[in-house]
Amino acid sequence: MAHRLLAPALLAAAALPAHRATASQSYYVAHPFGFAVPVDAVATVEQTDDGFIVYPDGNPGDRSPTVVTVHWLPEQPDAAGAPLAETRQFDGFAAAYAVRSVTVGSGGTEYTLTVTRPLCGGTLEVREQQQSEFGSMPGFYAGWHMVEWARCNDDAD
Repeated sequence: MAHRLLAPALLAAAALPAHRATASQSYYVAHPFGFAVPVDAVATVEQTDDGFIVYPDGNPGDRSPTVVTVHWLPEQPDAAGAPLAETRQFDGFAAAYAVRSVTVGSGGTEYTLTVTRPLCGGTLEVREQQQSEFGSMPGFYAGWHMVEWARCNDDAD
């Protein structure tokens, strides 16, 4: 009897998406506004009027998916919002950022990273939202990767 239960469990494990093994592969998605950002090969990407909505894990239907929104602004962001008090240096530019958290119930704490950086004569704004049931702040790897490696389309290989 145990073998009958084990076989379906092995089949179910074999049916899990294989895309997790290729997580290190990435490519650029280009926007008509003249910029491009790197995304993981497993990501689901939706183009918006001024950027993208990216689900780095590839499944927007998850209970609390990681979501990265990317916007290109033709000038500096409106100062009416909360200031981005921290700065992170990259090779050739500085990015302003802030991390905010809010407890959202049984799902744990929701963390939001907001980053702006100069790009293509305007400002790139990247926001990554992640939820953590255990309260530890996420690394925001997808958002930081996009910020660091974003480029103008004319910089293409």
